[in-house]
Amino acid sequence: MLDLTKLQTTLQSFSNRVDAPGWWLPAAAQGAPPKAGEKLPLVGDESIMSKKAHGTTAQPVQENLRWNCDWKTADKICCFNRHYAEFAGYWTSTTFLQEEKGKEVTFYDSVTGRPLFIAPRGRTWE
Repeated sequence: MLDLTKLQTTLQSFSNRVDAPGWWLPAAAQGAPPKAGEKLPLVGDESIMSKKAHGTTAQPVQENLRWNCDWKTADKICCFNRHYAEFAGYWTSTTFLQEEKGKEVTFYDSVTGRPLFIAPRGRTWE
């Protein structure tokens, strides 16, 4: 028999989470909380993608990318692209899985070298 009280409690709990930014992510993967007064998602204006010294970035992608990634492909995606990423399945031509499977991996911005996120965190590779 359906327990209506339990169902109502579950739905209310789900509703509360849906209203929170990033509700579908495990807590460890949600990143830093927004600064006071900021609302998520953070949306930038068109100036973010305006022409700069190297496409839409100040400089090209760094040399010697990890996992045997093709520099020309990465530079095109990161610096001269507004609509798509690499072609489907590109990552399978890299050494990513052979080098990283089963480990937590820090991912970096390919232009600046700043760390962006760590994965998988709060979940598995499976």
